[in-house]
Amino acid sequence: MSGKVRRVGGFPAHCATGLLALACATPSPLPPAAEGADPFRAAARFLDAANRRDLDALAHVFGTHRGPIADAGGGLGCGLRRVASWLGAADRCPTRREVEVRMHAIAAVLRHDGYEVTSAEQVPGRDPPVTRVSVEVRQGERIHRDVGLLVIRTSSGWLVESVELEKITGR
Repeated sequence: MSGKVRRVGGFPAHCATGLLALACATPSPLPPAAEGADPFRAAARFLDAANRRDLDALAHVFGTHRGPIADAGGGLGCGLRRVASWLGAADRCPTRREVEVRMHAIAAVLRHDGYEVTSAEQVPGRDPPVTRVSVEVRQGERIHRDVGLLVIRTSSGWLVESVELEKITGR
């Protein structure tokens, strides 16, 4: 994969983008995960949602091969996982509160003044396919290089599976 995506913060840019989005907004027929049609777009949507502290949008772009973490709290599948977790055969589904706290923590670390996607490469041996998207994150005068986002292909699009937050926190 090639190409660079550059996001630069700034009040005039955000105002112009916001006004343009309001003027051109139309309902999307795609579910949130499908809108990130490739790993680059999924990573960009994730970083943009983190910067806006849009916890719901983050939870719809973050997940596993099973789907977004926002969808993990209900339904028959989660009920079966809950029973299996009692037997030690599976992890239980996170509650909505747990998802919100996790997304808040990620957003707090990823708050940025701009970022640039620098590279992407497929992770070998993963099925479904996983791509590591590398970004440079600018926070004030600091630039955090090679912050990796693992982006996984699902049946409905691409989701961020994990973020190398330790590249920003130093822990």
